[in-house]
Amino acid sequence: MSTSPSPVTFAVRPEHMLTLTTGAESINIITIDFPDPDRTETIDDHFDPLSVRSSHQLLHLIPEDELSRHSLQANESFYFPVPNIQTLSSKGVERGDDPYGLLYVPDLQTDDCRNAEKQYISQNATRLVDLPYDAGYALIAVAPWFSPTCMKEYFATARNEPVKAFIVYQPDPNSTAVPPQTNDQSWALNDGGSWQYNNQFPTYAVPGASGYLITGKMANYSGNISTVPYGNSLKLQYESTDYIRLWAKVTAGLSLLAQVATTTKQRRFWHSASQLMGVSGHSPWSTHIDYRSHLCMHACRTKEAT
Repeated sequence: MSTSPSPVTFAVRPEHMLTLTTGAESINIITIDFPDPDRTETIDDHFDPLSVRSSHQLLHLIPEDELSRHSLQANESFYFPVPNIQTLSSKGVERGDDPYGLLYVPDLQTDDCRNAEKQYISQNATRLVDLPYDAGYALIAVAPWFSPTCMKEYFATARNEPVKAFIVYQPDPNSTAVPPQTNDQSWALNDGGSWQYNNQFPTYAVPGASGYLITGKMANYSGNISTVPYGNSLKLQYESTDYIRLWAKVTAGLSLLAQVATTTKQRRFWHSASQLMGVSGHSPWSTHIDYRSHLCMHACRTKEAT
């Protein structure tokens, strides 16, 4: 028995256009153990031991026998549900197709960017060299957005690797607020937005404080098992050749993106579309849309058709 989604009202200025997109509902980061692929016959990059910690315990969302193959105990690992996520690009993601992968920092290509990067990220943060060579494991890239030129280099490197998503953050370690939307000038790469077209993976922005925390923890989990936090205990539980790394899963869902109608053609299109959808203006500055009655129109029909 299905239930109708609760009505949600969005206030949008008349010069804005609404786009239904697949955004990140959540990003959860956990610590996992996995064997050296050169020493095992099975390679499985879909570690799906997504776990959620309550105030006193770790709740497993998949069968415990499967989870125990990879995830570490709560008191011996890092777990972080990332707050205040902004979707910059949903390229390559459909609803229900949740990106996942081992966290790593893509390599930069020039000395200028490599030197500049040292101000924003630990040089011990997990890189491709710290992961099994040529194993084809799914990856989620993480990098600070500190320079248009260097961000282009990060993206260029990631396009040549099995990246399922890219997490970025602006270099403000004190920021905990939701990052700016995609059309904010702080995300400009001076390429007309072609980075979104060229990337075949989604891009998510997290607050600066979260970005620094994540990359700082990545630096703790880039060496061999004896060097990671609680290494003395972990090496008694796992093989000395195992990898202890950070792994993330993005839960994607439908969301609304408000974009400014910058041309007369776009404004006319939005005006026609709003009339078609039955949108009514309640003030000179806002238009209110009932999410249930208008957005579910397509999603619910698609579900019924399948």
